[in-house]
Amino acid sequence: MNISIINESLSSLTIESQAAEQLRDMLSASIHSDIKGQITIVPNVTLRGQSVRNIDLVVWGNLSNYFIPLFYKNEIAESPKDLQVKSFFLVIELKSHPVDKVYCQDSHLFVKYADEGKDATVQNKNQRLSMLHYLKNNDISISVSNAIWFNSITKDELSNITSKRYYGALPNEFTFKDLICTIIEQGMKPTRNTLNDRYLLSAGIDSEEINANILKLFK
Repeated sequence: MNISIINESLSSLTIESQAAEQLRDMLSASIHSDIKGQITIVPNVTLRGQSVRNIDLVVWGNLSNYFIPLFYKNEIAESPKDLQVKSFFLVIELKSHPVDKVYCQDSHLFVKYADEGKDATVQNKNQRLSMLHYLKNNDISISVSNAIWFNSITKDELSNITSKRYYGALPNEFTFKDLICTIIEQGMKPTRNTLNDRYLLSAGIDSEEINANILKLFK
């Protein structure tokens, strides 16, 4: 498995670039070395011509032999099936706020700046929509997922904030499997592969399309 960071030479210059290195290390540690494919991480992305221009981290991947045994089911009565992760595309909003500066209101996560709360959930959703528009304007049609990464808050602290409910948020440390869970819970549902009796998670991109079209947009 090859996990690379675009513009890695700038890694010490921004918080986002340092987070990209941490993300690469976490994914490398949680993906077996026998897995074939490519994951690319791009920090500090600017979407020209969009209402929301700045994305902290963009992550996409294409894998050929990554399976999670007995992981997913689409019906209540159905037994869990294996899940094959083929491809994904994700925008991540990085939040470095301490635990006492993050709170929930209804189904949204907020972060505090001085005496004002900012809706991180809406911010992250708008980033996803801007990315979709940006890719569409460049003749690329794929599924885009989104997540908020609280890189100063532990898993237990985040669970207490959210009362163990799902808000599309990731704690300071997580695995590739956790990332896949977030992508699915954010709405990108696997499709059933009846021939092999398993599910397939795909954003609708392949390695050829990545190399020919997507990669050049963020260099």
